[in-house]
Amino acid sequence: MTSCYWESFNNLSGKVVMNASYFSFSTSSLLCCARRCKSQRKCLSINYDTIERDCILNFKSHVSSNTQLDTSSHIRSYDISIWSDEVLFMGGCSNHSCRYDLICNEGGSDQKMPYTCVQDTQCQWNDGCTACLQGSGQTIQANTPNYVAVGCYHAPNTNTGFNNYVNLRSQINWHDIGATIRACALEAKNRMLLYFGIEFYGECYMRNDTLEASYRLVSASKCTERCVLGVGAQHTLFVYQLQ
Repeated sequence: MTSCYWESFNNLSGKVVMNASYFSFSTSSLLCCARRCKSQRKCLSINYDTIERDCILNFKSHVSSNTQLDTSSHIRSYDISIWSDEVLFMGGCSNHSCRYDLICNEGGSDQKMPYTCVQDTQCQWNDGCTACLQGSGQTIQANTPNYVAVGCYHAPNTNTGFNNYVNLRSQINWHDIGATIRACALEAKNRMLLYFGIEFYGECYMRNDTLEASYRLVSASKCTERCVLGVGAQHTLFVYQLQ
């Protein structure tokens, strides 16, 4: 693997992506920070502290998240889309198609797949449980609507505001719970609805507007209990938005 090195970059945005981090680590190299982000499709931007040498990976970009002006000049923030695979020496992981929550590692079984997709074991849960989602399969699924996780919520008994419903519990494959999410996404797309959520592992709820204030985010400490593999447990609703 090519070693990472320090390189200076101009044209900084002057803004920092806030409330979207899912992993941080220490490195003396901005390039290493960006390379780690590029290896995981979930990572859309980085914040790099040039004094503490901390690299922060974000699951939102400058466009999709709330940003705030950077009052401390030692924080550099970039959308990963501005970095080319060539600059980051991505090698076999260039243009990889690993599933969004997996990490690309160079070295595969053949030339057609010169990399492997491995589980992210160091992710840190956030309130709402969107940071460390684990799906199924190695690479992204074809013919599936694009969607992004909004958050995992404590759901009122009536699931206020969700007027469209399909029960997918009879179709649950416990070895591929992601299939339930994809099926619900397709139901929402076919009904031309923007948001969908899954409660009790297989109950698919759909709507066209944002959630009411009565929905409360599940805390990070409860993610593995209430928000299993991207679907909600009983009385818990994992919400997504179609892209």
